[in-house]
Amino acid sequence: MIFISSGNSIDEVNIINVIDWLYLFDVSWMKINHGNRLKFKKIKLDSANYDFCFEDSRTKSNVYLSDISSYWIRNGNIYLEFGSDILEASHFENTDSVLNNFVVGAIEDIKPHINKQRDKNTNKIANLLKAQQIGIKIPKTLITCSKDDVLTFANENKRIITKSYNNQVNHLTTFFSEKDIFDLPVIFKPKFFQEYIDKLFEIRVFYIDRKIFASAIFSQNDNRTKIDFRNYNYDVPNRTPPFKMPDKLVAKLIDLMQLLDINCGSLDILYSVNKEFVFLEVNPMGQFTQVSVPCNYFIEREIASYLSKGPN
Repeated sequence: MIFISSGNSIDEVNIINVIDWLYLFDVSWMKINHGNRLKFKKIKLDSANYDFCFEDSRTKSNVYLSDISSYWIRNGNIYLEFGSDILEASHFENTDSVLNNFVVGAIEDIKPHINKQRDKNTNKIANLLKAQQIGIKIPKTLITCSKDDVLTFANENKRIITKSYNNQVNHLTTFFSEKDIFDLPVIFKPKFFQEYIDKLFEIRVFYIDRKIFASAIFSQNDNRTKIDFRNYNYDVPNRTPPFKMPDKLVAKLIDLMQLLDINCGSLDILYSVNKEFVFLEVNPMGQFTQVSVPCNYFIEREIASYLSKGPN
């Protein structure tokens, strides 16, 4: 049985499309939604084996670890409920998470799996550093609390942008103008700045198990999407054709994902007017429909096949 942990309503369509393929492959599955609790039943350990049992609060059926063949976390979290009293469960979570951590770790040790619960907390700054260390070009970046530092950085670069460095915050990328700098206090909470790089187009890459699926995004031709293509123009959408990545870059991206210990996710890259590929960030829980559908990659089938058969 394939165990699927769902995060939010945005992901439901993606998950349902994968489940359609699981039906075709005649593979059983169970899905829990974010916030749904699994009622803890028992853990059994001996010299050779271990197993645990929980109850699906929705179906009231018992599920054993040994029933689960693979695992896909799609933004959600696994929460265990202990005892019959919700207050008791809440108190337990606040005072002792040993059992919850054990169960999550045991499920995530199952092979194959797609993502882990901790992947959501991947560090954007550390990921930039690791990309740089294996020879992938990155933008000039500044994280600072000082207005003077921002002034110096702006003088060194023609234009600068700002965005969130917290992977849990989904703020759009925006220009940081001279007025924005002027309005800054002398000292402020840390902010993330990068040089603005003129691009010919962007590339959204979906990665799974050493496979790369890439789509070019011609966002540069539209002022609305020029800075951040997520500021979608639904009236005149960006063109998003398939894109063949250079073999050397593909090898480096695979190395990066293995170094980050992330087996699935979306990567954002741009191709500059200087004809350089520049890495921006990786999002382990990134969307893949916008790559799959217009490019006819059938990524949903890839995910279902991986969960059903395991890594190649």
